[in-house]
Amino acid sequence: NACLKILRTIFDLSAEIIGPKSQALETKNFEINGLKYKIYRPLTNHILPVIIYYHGGGWMVGSIKAYDRIMQYISFIIKRYYISYW
Repeated sequence: NACLKILRTIFDLSAEIIGPKSQALETKNFEINGLKYKIYRPLTNHILPVIIYYHGGGWMVGSIKAYDRIMQYISFIIKRYYISYW
């Protein structure tokens, strides 16, 4: 559907204005049994707590790209490992 494709593109692009892109993080994408994850890790040698984010958009709008900047920002600000599940 062309309208849905346009909506997804706009949603993904809007993420660029949410929070600064953090250079003080390490990110890693991985997949286990078809489930996609991304880990955001602040650059530190300390043991940090973990927050897990479950994306629930019904797979209609949004993507890992749409949420990437805000996940980086949250992880950096609160100094926690942040794992997003897609």
